[in-house]
Amino acid sequence: MHCWYVVKNKMSTFFNDRFHNLDFVVVIVDLGLLVLQSQIGKDPKAGFAKSLRALRVLRLGRLLKAARLVNEFTKVTDALYPKWHLAKRFRKTPEDQLSTMVEMVRALDEITRLSHDYNVSKLMNNFKLWHKGEKKDSPAELFDYVIVSSKELELDSSGILEEIFIDLCYYDYPQLVQESLQVLMVHHSTRQILLDNIKQVQLLTSTSQEDLHDRLKQKLMILDKHAEQSELWVEFENPGDDAICEEVQSILAELADYCKTDSENLDPDGGDAPDEEVQNILRNLGAFEVAATVLELAGELKDDDDSDDDDDDEDEDEDEDEEGKGKGEEKKDANAGAPIAR
Repeated sequence: MHCWYVVKNKMSTFFNDRFHNLDFVVVIVDLGLLVLQSQIGKDPKAGFAKSLRALRVLRLGRLLKAARLVNEFTKVTDALYPKWHLAKRFRKTPEDQLSTMVEMVRALDEITRLSHDYNVSKLMNNFKLWHKGEKKDSPAELFDYVIVSSKELELDSSGILEEIFIDLCYYDYPQLVQESLQVLMVHHSTRQILLDNIKQVQLLTSTSQEDLHDRLKQKLMILDKHAEQSELWVEFENPGDDAICEEVQSILAELADYCKTDSENLDPDGGDAPDEEVQNILRNLGAFEVAATVLELAGELKDDDDSDDDDDDEDEDEDEDEEGKGKGEEKKDANAGAPIAR
């Protein structure tokens, strides 16, 4: 009864259940028998034993009924939910088709990200008009307006995008599953992505900043092009390859010089200070990704040089061994032809 009150917060419904009443009556009868036995010293169970057994049999029947009900629920569950097996088309798709689907999903992901860049540009333009007083809406209303208008550029124009990408997630190909989930996450995170992008916007407010941005962008494009086409010139088979390597080194040196400026502190060693504005421009232009590609290329070139040096050392050792062997044979022949002194 205490548990019932704690759960239900009232006692009036406890006696609505006939089994609760039965339990209550059995407990009262047991207590009454114990009191009579202690008072008269005799066994009063002779008159009530059969009735008490009948009540307890009813309680046991209640438990058996509950057990049968649980058993029926188990049978129904087994019948309604048979064991699920992955369809054959998700397991037996050829590798080339899976690779093609991965590239298609990546293209859709790139299109989605371009639409996010458009949203940032549109929001910045609205903020500019709001700052000039040409728009009376609040910044929050401008933000919501961009979110609503961005639906025109969404991929899900027919309303079946989620069904398509969820179907792609069933394929037994981790790369395809990962790319599909990425597109779904980007598709359902338009508001958060726009908010994050607007926090990272860098404003160029002068002509000199715009010129610097264009110069850095041009150098990064050249550097990225050479890094992506490294297989064509990394072997240094003609003078043009050496010129490309020198140009890559020159661009890296120029970018490093752009990232630092003269320190305003009185430093006897003449140290430099970081130019945060230029570094932010390079970061927004994707300089880190290009630099990572160039560093990977530099590691490959170093490994090739080490292997070439090892090959040269092995060739020198072989030449020395052959030369020493030849001298030994000549000495042996000379000793064989000389007279033996007795």
